[in-house]
Amino acid sequence: MIRHIVVWKLKATDATERETIFLAMKEKLEALVAAHPGIKSIDVYKSMALVEWHWDVVLVADYESQEALDAYQVYPDHKAFVTWVEDYSAQRIAIDYLV
Repeated sequence: MIRHIVVWKLKATDATERETIFLAMKEKLEALVAAHPGIKSIDVYKSMALVEWHWDVVLVADYESQEALDAYQVYPDHKAFVTWVEDYSAQRIAIDYLV
């Protein structure tokens, strides 16, 4: 199994706007589980923002195999999410590892 973690720093500084963006991200990402057969699970969390340098949103997703993750990367709904989130994200980091 492959674990795929992505963390975003949002552009928005207003708490209400950040919450709205987080909720939209969570809804869009969690909807992908039913749409893509290679995804075992997707969880999306908002940072507690205890210090200023914390990142804002984290995705923790598990895939059946590297092939499933590769297929997800080019899946049209995933590509649409990537395009959408670019408007709201200042930075993004990711890591994949075997579980």
